[in-house]
Amino acid sequence: PTQISFFTEGISSYQLSPNGEMALLTSQEGGDEQYDLYLLDKGQIRPLIVDRTKRIESNVWGPNSDWFLYTSNQRNKLDMDLYRWDLKSNTPELLIALEGNHVLTDVSPDGKWATITRFRSVTDSDVLLFNLKTKQLLNATAHEGQVAAKEGRFSNDSKGLFFISDKGSTKSQVFFSSISDL
Repeated sequence: PTQISFFTEGISSYQLSPNGEMALLTSQEGGDEQYDLYLLDKGQIRPLIVDRTKRIESNVWGPNSDWFLYTSNQRNKLDMDLYRWDLKSNTPELLIALEGNHVLTDVSPDGKWATITRFRSVTDSDVLLFNLKTKQLLNATAHEGQVAAKEGRFSNDSKGLFFISDKGSTKSQVFFSSISDL
């Protein structure tokens, strides 16, 4: 193997683009967990968001590798909102302001939906569906009491949603829901 990144603190994560030509890299300084975001493209690493006051929590590519979504606290340094970064214009767009801790987990293969896990605590969370066109937010795992639902992932046809939940049990299991039923 050939090393292609040389961050002083290493990288925290990477996401390979669907076309396999680029990658999003996250890194931090001194363990501060204020993750910065970089683009690896044609062997070159370019900073996208490098700011000690902003935290990047999660990122997922769009299906055509020309945009990606990410969550960040850049709006108010507290809440993790959903943003879209268009690579052609090289600019971010706030898609929806969210209150609390949110982690992006998937974008549907048709590019119409995103899944977000909303954490109230480690034992109480929901999988949310965000419609990228209408900007409507749906709770795919609405429940009463404490239930941990997370890691929403789309089926290949974009019509189904898989997720992990401990609903009705003390052990987490895989669940499936048709998006048309939500």
